[in-house]
Amino acid sequence: MTSRKNKQSRRTLYIILLILSVVAIALTAVGHHIAKSGALSVEVPHTLRQPIPPHQERIVLIHGWGRHNGALAYMGERFERLGYEVHLIDYHSMRSLTEIMREVEAQLSQCCITDNRKTHYVGHSTGGLLIRSYLSTHRPTNLGHTVVFGTPSQGAALADKAREYWFFDIVEDSAASELGTHPNAFWRTLKKPNYPIGVIAGNYPGSVSPPEIIPGPDDGIVAVRETQFDGMTDFVEVHVNHNAMRNDDDTFWHIISFLKNGLFIK
Repeated sequence: MTSRKNKQSRRTLYIILLILSVVAIALTAVGHHIAKSGALSVEVPHTLRQPIPPHQERIVLIHGWGRHNGALAYMGERFERLGYEVHLIDYHSMRSLTEIMREVEAQLSQCCITDNRKTHYVGHSTGGLLIRSYLSTHRPTNLGHTVVFGTPSQGAALADKAREYWFFDIVEDSAASELGTHPNAFWRTLKKPNYPIGVIAGNYPGSVSPPEIIPGPDDGIVAVRETQFDGMTDFVEVHVNHNAMRNDDDTFWHIISFLKNGLFIK
């Protein structure tokens, strides 16, 4: 009984420390976003800023691991101001990716494939893998364009490294164990896309993780080269870290450009 209580106490402590770590990362991301606000580095064509006719197209937004659908709420509001109908998909991160996919598929079947309205898919981080998985087995007749940003499409070396640390005991049965580069990683099950898909990678690591853990330029969580894969339609890098990408102006307008034109801003 004592051993069981000690194990539960350690687990509680680990969860508290993990939450504090996530908060610290989030504050770093917010601070960088505030410093960057107003510093739009791409020239946005006037045509991209024009709203589309309302209720003609929808965007499905899927958040990353360890988050909830509120993580993309601000981006969703910006899409809505441009005339898009937005659906924020949610899922429980502490499950396997197979279980998560069942959650995602159930929500998509209710919201987004029942009419002919053009439907675009946009996913941050793990959300991009979920979208690619869904489109590997489903081909909606109303499929528009797809954008994934900060997505570890070749697995994440950081996820491999995490297996060495104390907090992995908490998440080893969840999707986190499937996001690495090992032979059984989830991304290895995905088919080469045969639909328009754009990839955005961040190259501003900030202070999220030690640079020696992640190979090459990275966003603090995912290396630039880990976001790329055979079959992507277009690719662009933005100078922002992994978490701040969700609220970043350059990222947003690149997404709009791809949804409208099938290419990023050049």
